[in-house]
Amino acid sequence: MKINIYYLTKDELGSLIDWHAKLEDRRGDRAQLRRASNPIEVVSSPAFHRFLSFMKTENPSYHSADKFPENKLMLLAIIVGLVARLKSESTVVFAKALGAGDRKYSETRFQQLLQSRDEDEFFRRMSLAIHFLKGEVSVKDMCECICKWYKEYKVPSKTHLSDQFKFQMTVNYYQLSSD
Repeated sequence: MKINIYYLTKDELGSLIDWHAKLEDRRGDRAQLRRASNPIEVVSSPAFHRFLSFMKTENPSYHSADKFPENKLMLLAIIVGLVARLKSESTVVFAKALGAGDRKYSETRFQQLLQSRDEDEFFRRMSLAIHFLKGEVSVKDMCECICKWYKEYKVPSKTHLSDQFKFQMTVNYYQLSSD
């Protein structure tokens, strides 16, 4: 199985959602991951290696940490560190939640999030946004947002405007979608 280093496969996403549901019973792991202030601290935590072990159990073809391409390991660290900050599975779309309601996330902070220049800054700004939403965000939507940002950060390419991370986040934040 070839692992796409910028996205999660359906199997990986399903396993990650299962892991997140079980994280409630592993409060020590959740606390370790929540205390991490950047992706390197996530990778350095025992909780992250238990996550990889869980993923290998769920998907036997999964790699151990030393076999992953560096980009995939960094992507997983960002995802695991941020998903650990979420509460139980929700259907709330991240950017829509930021822009909704009387007390919406400030446009300035939202724009700073979109302009994140590296993994540490993105991780920090996403953590603040998740905290603002009290962790009530869809795990699947969070993973998709992170993967899109990471791919655009690592491989800036000419994609259709409607497929770009910033465009999709902005449409959802300002509730411009047709649904």
